[in-house]
Amino acid sequence: MRELVFVISAIMFFLLTPGVLVTLPPGCDTYTTALFHAVLFAILWMLLKPLLYKWLYPIVPVGLAPKPKPKPMPKPMPKPMPPKKKEVQPYTG
Repeated sequence: MRELVFVISAIMFFLLTPGVLVTLPPGCDTYTTALFHAVLFAILWMLLKPLLYKWLYPIVPVGLAPKPKPKPMPKPMPKPMPPKKKEVQPYTG
């Protein structure tokens, strides 16, 4: 996806190169022309980038994400049986 963002920014840069899509009136200084096109690129990129990333990387907001199903509760363990009392045999020796 990053490659696609790079290609789109390169195409936009090419289209905004002086004389391709937008031109200034003749007689403008070279630096003025370059500054105008740089500012134009920055403004358009600032407006286009959030839309581009929203389209490329759709994210579900945390509050709207489906909640996972709760796991079923395990059955409780049975209570252990009390030990059996052994009858004590009298000593017959």
